[in-house]
Amino acid sequence: MKRKGGQQQRIKAARSEEESSAAGITQQSALVTFLLTLFTWGEFSPQRCQHIAALALEDLEKHHTNKHIVSDLKALASIGSNGAYPNKMHQDLMQRTKNISKVPQPYLFNAKFKSPVGVQNQSLLLPHELFATIAAEYQTTWFKSICPDQSNLETFWETAVNHPLLHDHPVLRREHWRRYAVPIALHGDGVPVVGIGKAWTKLLNVFSWFSLVGTGTTRSKLFYTYSCWDKIWIISRC
Repeated sequence: MKRKGGQQQRIKAARSEEESSAAGITQQSALVTFLLTLFTWGEFSPQRCQHIAALALEDLEKHHTNKHIVSDLKALASIGSNGAYPNKMHQDLMQRTKNISKVPQPYLFNAKFKSPVGVQNQSLLLPHELFATIAAEYQTTWFKSICPDQSNLETFWETAVNHPLLHDHPVLRREHWRRYAVPIALHGDGVPVVGIGKAWTKLLNVFSWFSLVGTGTTRSKLFYTYSCWDKIWIISRC
């Protein structure tokens, strides 16, 4: 029987197996093998692999006394008819996250697009609702991405108090507004999502908002609002 792969591939596979054994990883676990694969392809960081493995170990240690652990895993593994219908997985998963996320439901409206698309129902996350939800329900995100330190607010407004946008602004009539007003900005940009790097690339106009005093990476600071294909850009709201 012909052996699969070339000599270098077999040597590499044997070396990988030896290194895994030396590290105490036999790769008998399907989950461990999957996590290691994601790590080697650069999709998961070492920290994420460790965190998921630690949670799996915690479940294993508790499943004898908590029958819901196995049933939860079975329910998650069953989405899309146990993976047979990948296009159904998102819908099934969304049904199971209703009680986890406290993010408000999006605002629905009709918008008229370029012909032949015409009028379509659209949805967007209202910035003020998401802002209030983060303040009330997601304190870690609030103190990292929205307002890390209240004293930063006064420092910010001291440098921006003469900005034209503040001229006769209603917030100026509120007492101690510099201590509590969180400055936010809206951001919109065309993001290539189809044919990236090609002349025929297709752009998605993505709108988001962020706090001007927030910290962290751009990814952790931007909060999604709405997106639309560039070529069918909205003509008017209906």
